[in-house]
Amino acid sequence: MKNLISIFFFVCISQLFYAQEIIDLRNGDALVNPGKRMYIYEDQSTLLSIKEITKPETLKLFTPATQEIPNFNVCASAIWSRFIITTRVKENWLLEVGNPNAESVKCFISKKNKLIDSVEFGIHSSNSGRALKTYHGYYDLNISPNDTLELFIRWTDKTPLHLQFSIGTVSKFFESDHLTNFSHGLFYGIIILMIIYNLFLAISGNGREYYFYVFYIFFNLLFLLFFTGHVSVLPQSIRNILYIHPVVIPAIFGTFGILFTMEFLQTKKLMPTIHFFMKLIIGFAAVIVLISLLNYFYIALFLLQIEGILLAAVCLGSGIISFRNKNKFAKFYLFGYGAYLLGLTFFIGSDYDFFPFFNQRIYILESGAIAEAVMLSFAIGEKLNSANRERSEAQQTALEISMENEKIIREQNSMLEQKVLERTQQLQTKNKIIEEKNRDILDSIRYAERIQKSFMATRELLDENLKDYFVMFQPKDVVSGDFYWSAKLPDGRFLLATADSTGHGVPGAIMSLLNITSLEKAIETFTEPSKILNSTRKIIIERLKKDGSPDGGKDGMDCSLISLNLETLKLQVAAALNPVWIIRKTTHPKGSISDKMTETPDPIVIEIKPDKMPVGKHEMQHLPFTQHEINLEKGDVIYTLTDGFPDQFGGEKGKKFMIKNLRDLLVKNSNLPMKDQKIILEKTFTSWAGDLEQVDDVTLVGIRI
Repeated sequence: MKNLISIFFFVCISQLFYAQEIIDLRNGDALVNPGKRMYIYEDQSTLLSIKEITKPETLKLFTPATQEIPNFNVCASAIWSRFIITTRVKENWLLEVGNPNAESVKCFISKKNKLIDSVEFGIHSSNSGRALKTYHGYYDLNISPNDTLELFIRWTDKTPLHLQFSIGTVSKFFESDHLTNFSHGLFYGIIILMIIYNLFLAISGNGREYYFYVFYIFFNLLFLLFFTGHVSVLPQSIRNILYIHPVVIPAIFGTFGILFTMEFLQTKKLMPTIHFFMKLIIGFAAVIVLISLLNYFYIALFLLQIEGILLAAVCLGSGIISFRNKNKFAKFYLFGYGAYLLGLTFFIGSDYDFFPFFNQRIYILESGAIAEAVMLSFAIGEKLNSANRERSEAQQTALEISMENEKIIREQNSMLEQKVLERTQQLQTKNKIIEEKNRDILDSIRYAERIQKSFMATRELLDENLKDYFVMFQPKDVVSGDFYWSAKLPDGRFLLATADSTGHGVPGAIMSLLNITSLEKAIETFTEPSKILNSTRKIIIERLKKDGSPDGGKDGMDCSLISLNLETLKLQVAAALNPVWIIRKTTHPKGSISDKMTETPDPIVIEIKPDKMPVGKHEMQHLPFTQHEINLEKGDVIYTLTDGFPDQFGGEKGKKFMIKNLRDLLVKNSNLPMKDQKIILEKTFTSWAGDLEQVDDVTLVGIRI
């Protein structure tokens, strides 16, 4: 209590030093602005309390206001104002804080040197204690006739700070607010109508510029709601962004404004340099938002003002260039954007005292925004109508051209029909000739097939020497470059060759006959598989030299030749590029698992690797073929093959079957009867190839010992 008495004692003493004009509230016919009758002190520390402010040494620092509405622009200090009021009439006098979005406004009221009340306004304060629960801050002064009140008011704000006060009666404030709200409502109605209209155009699929424009005027509306005080009608999350980071919304609506400009004026195509600078400004806006979110507010606000100047210059410049380039829509853009820019320039310029500051300055900005929204909507509408007219004209031109073309086509058709009839008769005659020739060619190929098969191993010879076997032979064409050939040697051994001649179809079949006759010639002298292949190679090269090639060309065959002695179970193998596999079942020794012999599920695969050279002309033809000898066991299965099966494309991804997958398939089914193995192989091949063309001849022989 002693401290409170001391405070007001100092207040009383201060009156002896300063003869401050007292504001006399005479009647309620007009609102009273304290204006130049206030005294002001700037607390740069923002830490002084009412107790410290009312000390005599601090009161001496108050200076008279020089403006009717003192303007401090963006200010990090706390601003104190002090004025005295009195009245001789009985009225319900109210104090209004003119800036509804100030961060904090604390009002201290004393009467007869005693603190009688205090109230706080601002974005974070509640409506409790206010005379009227509106977006403006109203306080009931509760002053009686012949009373005198002294008011100390402390201001802090992140946005431009203006000491706006009004004192008046409830009726006068109601009249003033009624006109203000009508003006703001008219502005909001026009802007919302423009948003709905352009949103409809955007949803109708008329281009990105409509979406950019809708977002531009929407965020511009949020920006203006903040300055008019009507932001209180928005959700709390949006209000928090506007209150805590007020630079975010201007940065966003500026970004959408420049995106609309880029799209509407086609800057990327017509003004690439300006388009590049526009993208830099968009990046600059993103940096400003980031700086604000990191709580460097005043830096962000300063950069935002720079960004606004750059944006205005670039947009106006692009509009002028577009107008000078005879863009008929640019005049709407220039008028609308120019009107808004003038309003914004006056609004911001008044913060810096470049223009007079008055309470109704927001109407100038709203008028500019309305002019911009309407003119840009006209521009968009006219652009859309122009596009529709051009589309309609193009369709009409296309229709006329189509009708003319149709007439020409009818005339040409009548001429063509006659020519077609003549050509058809000629083609029918030629087709008959072609069909006859094709029939002759096919008959010749069928006959060649019979000849080729007569050179290959016969079923009788195979059945006589092999008890359990299969042959999968599937040529790509009617005749084949692949072949399987066999012979019985005088000593009882059985020879079997599985070979892939160079080429396929008719050339391959002819080559296969050369290869078979060469094998038959070689076994007249040699009986060992390796020596047979060595001799066959020499015969093939010599025979091919007769075509004029000095080295006999590079034709020949890939071949695996086996010699099988079923009495001794001796197997001799010589292989050129094609492997030979022997799959053998394994058993556990007695007593290792149980007292009985138990078969293991995984058989042994013996792979006889081929020499990496063909039976024919090759850089390694001076080397002999390797001969392999294997002791067979009962139940062994021998597989010889060409590369047609593993090289076939197919499956889900159209890849090769691969030789490893073929070997795994043979191992998996090696215990099945040989005829069943053949069925599985044929089905697997057909399923794998699917709709793809067979790429090569396929030959695969299996023999069970």
